[in-house]
Amino acid sequence: MGQIFQTLKDIRSFLLFFSMILTSFTLLGMELFGYKVRFNSKDEYDPVGEVFPATTYNSFIEGFYGCFVLLGNDGWSTIYINHYRASLGFTATPFFLTLLIGCQYIMLNIFLAILL
Repeated sequence: MGQIFQTLKDIRSFLLFFSMILTSFTLLGMELFGYKVRFNSKDEYDPVGEVFPATTYNSFIEGFYGCFVLLGNDGWSTIYINHYRASLGFTATPFFLTLLIGCQYIMLNIFLAILL
């Protein structure tokens, strides 16, 4: 039991950094995409549409969940495609590439460094 607490003590700085990255990208996503990703009933982009996709950046909780899914590489393509269609790729592509490639690479290296 003492080994578990020692491991948690060793990775607390990683968890703090990870939560800071997720929070900052969530807030950036809310600024860029908040209430802008809307579709009509025919699944076409409509700026005044009434249908939001399943994962959006309309609230902090939804955005945090979206960033966590993106960093976990599970179902990120649907989120990206919906935001790409809404922003025509001008803001979606740099945001998602930075989050996917940059943050995953940094997080993986930091986590491996702590484990070693």
